[in-house]
Parts: sequence; structure tokens; C-alpha cells
Amino acid sequence: MARNRRSGPRGANPLNQVSRQPRPPPRPEPPRQKHIFFVDERAMEVVEILFRSHEGRSPGKIKWTNLLHLMQAMGYKAEKGYGSIWKFEPAVDDGLLQPTNIHDDHRSYLNIRTAWSIGKRFNKSYGWDADSFKLAS
Repeated sequence: MARNRRSGPRGANPLNQVSRQPRPPPRPEPPRQKHIFFVDERAMEVVEILFRSHEGRSPGKIKWTNLLHLMQAMGYKAEKGYGSIWKFEPAVDDGLLQPTNIHDDHRSYLNIRTAWSIGKRFNKSYGWDADSFKLAS
């Protein structure tokens, strides 16, 4: 029994056809300008947990107020959005910092997995890692 290959009532869908033109090679991304943030000891403790550079110490959890302190030390202004979203926008638009949103789960602490996922997102989106932060003298 042969199957009927019906193209549908409106004809062939052009989106299902394979393009015969070769794709151009992807353009390499321009190198990101490495921005170094100078932060105090309280903010540096948060950085060490976000980017897993706590060297043998048990990371525990992060106080939400300490995360707010870190973002403000980096030059962001914090604005409570609708529901449980906090929007962080650069206080000065120098083109290096981009706005970001972070979900507040209405606890006073961020658990370690949430903190690590925020650190991963910062690394993927902005290229930040533990080396992007230095302790201010």
C-alpha cells in the first residue's frame, strides 16, 4: 500500500524546503573589553560564591542585601520591578555595563545553586569571572 504524499490544501510550505544557498561563515564576535571592578570585602565575599572561587570554604548562602550591595558597588542602581524582579541598570551609561534582571524569591538569602546560576549567567552574558573583581585598597 503506497502512502499518499499530500502537500496540504494550500500547497507546499516554503519554510520546509531546504535552502540551496551556502550559509556565510559566522562573524567572529569582537573581543570584549575586560572591565575590572574594585569592590570592598563584603562584596568580594559574594563574588567568591557567585564564581565558585571560595577556596575550600563552605560557601553557604548569600544574603540578598549583600548581592544588592555588590551590584551597587559595581556601578548599578537597583530598582524593584513588578512582582519579584529586580532591575539593575548602570548608574552611568559608559557602554561597558548592560542592564540585567534578577529574580528575588522573597527570601532573605539566596541558596548556593541560585547564586551559582547567577554567576554563570554573568559569565555567559558579560564575560565576568572572579578575575574581573579586585579588592579595593
